[in-house]
Amino acid sequence: MTQLLKEATISAKGQIVIPAEMRAALHLLPGDKLILSQQGNSIMLERRSDILKSLRGKYATPGRSLVAELHDERQAEVRKK
Repeated sequence: MTQLLKEATISAKGQIVIPAEMRAALHLLPGDKLILSQQGNSIMLERRSDILKSLRGKYATPGRSLVAELHDERQAEVRKK
């Protein structure tokens, strides 16, 4: 995997622009949803759809919706309180 290193500036509105070369290399399109996570002094950006695919493969129960499982877990947490 090739590592690209580019500089971006934060605007007065808190916005940054992902350089075109990086967007092309990662196949990022207008409207793609990204998840931001803070890791120490760094910010990691990941495509939302990639995270969901990874979670489905890791935690999915055949024949059971991941959303239904999350809903049931949250309801159980509410009942404990």
